[in-house]
Amino acid sequence: MSRLIERSFYLVWPYMRTPDARLAQRRREQIINAALACFVRHGFHGTGMKAICEAARMSPGAVYRYFPSKADIIQAIVEGERRQSDKALQKLAVARDFPKALLSFVGRLVGDACKSPDNILATEIFAEACRDDRVAAILQENECALVTKLAQILQDAQGDQRVDFNIKAQELAQLIVSLSYGVSGYLLLDTHFSASKAKTLAKAAVAAQLH
Repeated sequence: MSRLIERSFYLVWPYMRTPDARLAQRRREQIINAALACFVRHGFHGTGMKAICEAARMSPGAVYRYFPSKADIIQAIVEGERRQSDKALQKLAVARDFPKALLSFVGRLVGDACKSPDNILATEIFAEACRDDRVAAILQENECALVTKLAQILQDAQGDQRVDFNIKAQELAQLIVSLSYGVSGYLLLDTHFSASKAKTLAKAAVAAQLH
């Protein structure tokens, strides 16, 4: 199963406690899992809400109550990914051996992006962003937040003399994030290219900017 599907718990309201809220959470998980499975099989653009309803074994009215459109499902997925990224960034921010922690962060970011079918899902969503302005806005907002937070952590670590690098903090953050997307897509094109190789190359590219 996809790492995204396995982590569907994080894609929904994590702090709800009432029975009704827990039921709503389970329903959202059910819909998200069904949608992700459909996106992998048929592609994002080729999956309609009807197919998602059938896969979730829920009526259209029930599904639309939680997610009025596919874009709303994408937003829930992205928000879940953001929460996971925030946890990793919090650990990086307080690392004593910052260069080692940074390269570990890069390896994990790239490794996660290369996992199948997550890389297929990401490619499908990026393609949809070229057609759908709302999906594009959701992705842009998420990546802007990730780059901004990572750049601030890099800048703070440099200010504390825990690390130094050859380029601006913002540029290094952009490099790290773009590497994760680039190798993810490349894996779909080159069958001889592995996730392990992708992680090694990405870490080497970032390490070359440190001194």
